[in-house]
Amino acid sequence: MEINGIKPQELIKNKGFWLWAILSALITINLTIFWKMNNVAHVGMIGLYWLAVYSLLWERRKKIYFQQKLIPCIIGIALIAWTLFVSRSIPTEKESNLLSIAPFIFATGLALIASGFRGLKEFRGELLIIFFLGVP
Repeated sequence: MEINGIKPQELIKNKGFWLWAILSALITINLTIFWKMNNVAHVGMIGLYWLAVYSLLWERRKKIYFQQKLIPCIIGIALIAWTLFVSRSIPTEKESNLLSIAPFIFATGLALIASGFRGLKEFRGELLIIFFLGVP
């Protein structure tokens, strides 16, 4: 079965597809946490920042260099897992510093998974935008 020239078998094997899916899931988790805090203004701001990052990534999607190495990949997974684990125990009634910098930690972890330590340099523009999202 082919949908508009895209074969599902090739899509599943594509590294970029999985990174987009993971990024979207992490963004959804982050938005949901702030939505449960009744912090609608921050949800809107988070959405705007992530749309800017998505736009930048989409413009250069064909030029992104994927280079997966074991050590940076393990560090990236550990960063994401640690942030998810710790943020799970934070009550959603009040604002937390970890919840504010969680998007930056997620983005750094995904950059490490996607392109290793070189990914930190390759995605510096996107990481800078997400860093300023967490600045109070």
